[in-house]
Amino acid sequence: MSHWRLRPARPEDAPALVPLIDAAGSGLPLAAWRSEAAEGESASARGAAAIASPTAWLSHRCMTLAVDAPGDLLGVLGLRRLVPRQRALADKGDIWAPLVPLLELERIAGAAHIVNALAVVPEARRRGLGRALLEAALSKTRSEGGRDLVLIAASDNPALSLYRKMGFQQRAQRPAAALSGFQYPGADWLLMARRA
Repeated sequence: MSHWRLRPARPEDAPALVPLIDAAGSGLPLAAWRSEAAEGESASARGAAAIASPTAWLSHRCMTLAVDAPGDLLGVLGLRRLVPRQRALADKGDIWAPLVPLLELERIAGAAHIVNALAVVPEARRRGLGRALLEAALSKTRSEGGRDLVLIAASDNPALSLYRKMGFQQRAQRPAAALSGFQYPGADWLLMARRA
């Protein structure tokens, strides 16, 4: 497990990415895909189709993977540039309720790059992959002329200590929205930020 490399995600990686993306989002991605799934389509299949799409909000095109020598998936980094929102969300009724606090935090972040997914498979944790993926995010942010890197994490996320060690500081906090049929593990979403 000590030999790994980073590579861009490809559409064919999508099915293997579903559980990692769901873990990165504290279960919210699977709940979203469940709400978007067609009749007879599983949430996982909907998620894989979305990740494989070049235009989805969590497209493979914005992901970097950590893989081992045989090519098995060890971790994922999703990174995109935020488009600043000038105003608060006016009509929250048109937005899926669990996304409202996340969109509010993105608005607070302003013009920044955002880590919208970061996860490592359980058997590869505590080996420096999370740090390496965050270093890749910082490097890419700088290479694209970005000044700030932000991420949104659940208040009970065990990786908060890593984020703080890497210089991320809490900038804002919003309570997680309740959702019927979805057991959210944390109480709040935290906006963490640092200079790239």
